[in-house]
Amino acid sequence: MRNAGTGAPDSIMAHAHRTTSTPTHSTHLTCAAAEPSPALRRHLLAAALLLAGCSAGGGDAGGGTRGGGTPNNNDITPPSISEVRTTPGLNSAVVTWQTDELATSALAFGTTEAYEIATLVDPLRVTDHSIKIEGLAPNTAYHFTVVSVDPSNNEARTADRVFTTTTEPDTTAPKITKLVVIPGHDSVRLTWETDEPALHGIEYGRTTTYQPIVLGNKWLTRHDTTISGLTPSTTYHFRVHVTDLFLNVSTTADATFDTTAAPDTTPPQIRDIAAGVGTDSATITWNTDEPATSLVRYGTTTGYELGSKGSQGLVTSHQTVLTGLSPDTLYHFRVTSADAKNNSASSGDLTFRTDKLPSGNKRTSISQFGITWTFDKAYDVGQYANGDWWVIGPIKVIDIDPPSRSGGRIKNGSQINPTPRTSWDQGYDSEMDYCPYKDSMNVALDVSASKPLTVAAHSSLVSTISLDAGHQKPQLKGCSILTVVDKAPATGAFRPPYCGSDKTSKFHVNQLNYSLLKKLDPASGTPALSTVESWLERPWLDYFSGWVNIYQHPTDNMKGYQRDHASDAEIAALMLQCNFTDQQKQTLLIRYVQLGIDLSGVVDDGGQGNWYADGGTASGRKWPIIFAGLVLGDQHMQTVGFRSVAFGEDQQTFYVEETSPGIYNQGYGGYNASHKGMPEWGIRHAYRPSADSSSWSASYRRCCTANVWKGFMLSALMMKARGLWNHEPFFDYMDRYIPTSRGNNDPSWMTSWEPWTLAMWDKYRKDY
Repeated sequence: MRNAGTGAPDSIMAHAHRTTSTPTHSTHLTCAAAEPSPALRRHLLAAALLLAGCSAGGGDAGGGTRGGGTPNNNDITPPSISEVRTTPGLNSAVVTWQTDELATSALAFGTTEAYEIATLVDPLRVTDHSIKIEGLAPNTAYHFTVVSVDPSNNEARTADRVFTTTTEPDTTAPKITKLVVIPGHDSVRLTWETDEPALHGIEYGRTTTYQPIVLGNKWLTRHDTTISGLTPSTTYHFRVHVTDLFLNVSTTADATFDTTAAPDTTPPQIRDIAAGVGTDSATITWNTDEPATSLVRYGTTTGYELGSKGSQGLVTSHQTVLTGLSPDTLYHFRVTSADAKNNSASSGDLTFRTDKLPSGNKRTSISQFGITWTFDKAYDVGQYANGDWWVIGPIKVIDIDPPSRSGGRIKNGSQINPTPRTSWDQGYDSEMDYCPYKDSMNVALDVSASKPLTVAAHSSLVSTISLDAGHQKPQLKGCSILTVVDKAPATGAFRPPYCGSDKTSKFHVNQLNYSLLKKLDPASGTPALSTVESWLERPWLDYFSGWVNIYQHPTDNMKGYQRDHASDAEIAALMLQCNFTDQQKQTLLIRYVQLGIDLSGVVDDGGQGNWYADGGTASGRKWPIIFAGLVLGDQHMQTVGFRSVAFGEDQQTFYVEETSPGIYNQGYGGYNASHKGMPEWGIRHAYRPSADSSSWSASYRRCCTANVWKGFMLSALMMKARGLWNHEPFFDYMDRYIPTSRGNNDPSWMTSWEPWTLAMWDKYRKDY
């Protein structure tokens, strides 16, 4: 047993006892830029001698985890030895290694694999191991193996290894490079590299006296040290020193760094909160003692379910206007402000009540789109953002004009909360082909003062006008919707869907996010904005499933054939991306969003399978729903593509796959290996792939589907909604369809039903 004795303090050397060969220590000091202070020199050399001369696990400066360890009778796994490294000198060498658990250190060495010279043992269990061998001959090859034993007496041993001592002593100090200083407000991080393993020490202080000293405890080539406990906004001097295994020392010149100012952790103080209210709005004001953001969370409960509104601008006088509120309603709100350092403060829960609706908004009848509803008395009424009417109920209707009368053919029927769950049954017209008429569904039949129609709150009264002749396709001429509510919606609210029994107004024009819309220079041939607006002025009655839907579509409200009204919808989608002002876009945007809300209502009321792939009957419903969800910030509509909902565009597009060895698309459609991975179209692919055909002239491929899809795809790409669409074959097939159709010399209407949407494609597809 020996002590590493170098004059090091007892507190450092107390754990330095090892079984080793007799050591002979020599110290070579070199200076890169300056001599270390006497205190640092003494501590640095003592630590280096401890680590290099004994074990990296020894002493206060030692690296790695150390301890006795507790035997585990169930442990039969030996430690894993890694990172075995040798640093040979003229008459000595240091061997280091690591284990994945606490273990002893032993090294056997000799000039042969018999390791005949000696075995050096350190019984203390550590994870970072280091043994120095001395008394070696210069320029000589030595064999060695290292052994580590864990507390459960499981032994690990390396294979034979060899090192060769040098011909001359190492007197070259390590080189310090890539020194980086990263100051914080109360700390500094120093990183640098050395060209050989080295132990480091750092002197630092407010002057060049460098009073504090920080020592490293591992032999490293990449050094990373953080010094804490510094004073903010202060200049510090520092020097870095390193020593190698043979005690050659390098020192940097004096340098300085400035700590940053202490961070601001104090939130703003909120005071003087006030609420100025109207019938459908409230202005919330407050002050803060420093510039801060403005945010108001609000709702009819303390859950603040209506969301939030505010500004990111930093001000001390705050004002946020809440609109789209209901009259005579209690609202809860909470204000929040955050300063420039994101320190945030919030008020407690506060409340206000909106004013009552003023008198004078009562009517005994309402007329819209050729239909008049007459009531038994005056009721409170109003209009939604798209112009459709609401009335506070329950109400009694004593006349609907044009009337629906018994006897012979029955026309001009009305239904309450129509639903896709009744299949094709309907109460509108007794001579609507393929759609069985039911008297029980026609609530307008023989309505009069003596036989009034009572309509409860949370009801949509959908009244229609029939074409004069029966057995037409479509059979209806017009349609209008009267929504009966239990309380007045806010001015600017959207009409709830006509399907379903919840007539709560969940959306408001103030939610519309115009910033999501592009302002692109339109291609030539752009239709008039007023023309496109007129296509969506009246409600689209579209809740029947499949090809029979055409008999239901009112001719004054929408195109009959699905390809044609899908074309209108894709044109409207692209018009909203053109460089009209927000005010110019407002009417079309409101009407297009209302379409999306209605289509979403069909899905939610049981119409998930309505628009299944079948020729040209199922296009154009998906994008209006996603679009409405995007501009309203409504996740439910945005993510309709992730639910089990049938959309023609998705059910008809797919990638050709090898479904079994040498068989493609289950053997249907005439596909072969050359088609593998090709985006393709099939008339009923999702549920009947046997009807697929690789022929470009396959029925319905060119006449009635992809020739009206490009506006939906472009709009989705422009609004970064490709992921929300959630069906990649649709996009890739469109990129294949247009050039293929052109290359095939198809008639222009097959490539694009409307020339303008194709012109927009040509102008902007490359950009998105």
